[in-house]
Amino acid sequence: MIAATHMNDVTELAVTDGTIALLNLRAQIDGLEPDVRLGHATVEGRVGLIELSRLGGFILGHIADYQRADEMAEQLVRDAATDGTAFVARARTRAVFHRLPML
Repeated sequence: MIAATHMNDVTELAVTDGTIALLNLRAQIDGLEPDVRLGHATVEGRVGLIELSRLGGFILGHIADYQRADEMAEQLVRDAATDGTAFVARARTRAVFHRLPML
């Protein structure tokens, strides 16, 4: 519990335990991966997996998660070159390491 103070009132805010939150993140990733691997995922589903992988990299500090998100984003742009969300996902992964496109 986290306590928040408001003008002499103390309110207890319920928060999710970090371990449970990480298990939930892993479950979301595991739920999306089969569809992506089998080629059944929508662009939105693939973007979701990219974002969750990037988030996992941020929370846990795992470079491999960022690299995986980057690889998926690059593939998504190749597969869905007319979908702007693919380019946004790629830009967000590139921004992690400040890999900006050459002009």
